[in-house]
Amino acid sequence: NNNNNNNNNNQWQWHRLWAWLNPRSSRGLVGALIAANGAVFVLWNTVGTTLSGREFMMDHFTCSWRNLSAGRLHTLVTANFSQVGLFHFLANAMGLYYLGLQIASVVGRRRFMTLYMLAGLTGMATHLIDTRFFGQQVRMFAGSGHEVITRLDVPAHGSSAAVLAIAVNFALAFPRHTLLLYGIVPAPASLLVGALVAYDVYHTFYHTNDGTSHAGHIGGELFGAAFYLYVTRRIL
Repeated sequence: NNNNNNNNNNQWQWHRLWAWLNPRSSRGLVGALIAANGAVFVLWNTVGTTLSGREFMMDHFTCSWRNLSAGRLHTLVTANFSQVGLFHFLANAMGLYYLGLQIASVVGRRRFMTLYMLAGLTGMATHLIDTRFFGQQVRMFAGSGHEVITRLDVPAHGSSAAVLAIAVNFALAFPRHTLLLYGIVPAPASLLVGALVAYDVYHTFYHTNDGTSHAGHIGGELFGAAFYLYVTRRIL
């Protein structure tokens, strides 16, 4: 009996592990996304600690008008897997794990990957629009003493737009489900995610320059709402 129980436990543990490693499963896809974000986080904190390494990471893992004008269009994608700080990485990884698994199990792997990628791209696009037309202005001096007013080309990076799109999807699909703020304070999903959206709207319109691309967040949140209306709602 003990041997049978040990065999059953080993098989159960193997199936759990395979669920995370199998790229054809929802868990496998979410695990792969977390791993990709983790790999870039490690790059930032190893390769990116030198001057040349940081320049490489800024050129290839952040999204800005400078990078796009230099032909580095791939940064529209790679920036969505790029976190420098530990808290930034852990917050997005936890969002992917807790909320991403739920949404992926509802919409399926392909639709979930579409949600992640297109929400990220939308977030980068709204960030670029915000910095070009509404961002912080600076004074620069051109030749012959002429003064030029331009806007800061602030680079963006992180999977927050994609994760917030997933969070909006979750809140619209399961508004009464209880989530834990910072893993401690319980609140309905609709209230918690709604507060996050309101927070981003406030900071975007008042341009508080707190080091976060709230306009990029709003892009992801809007895409998440549209995805719910046209995809998720029809599946539930």
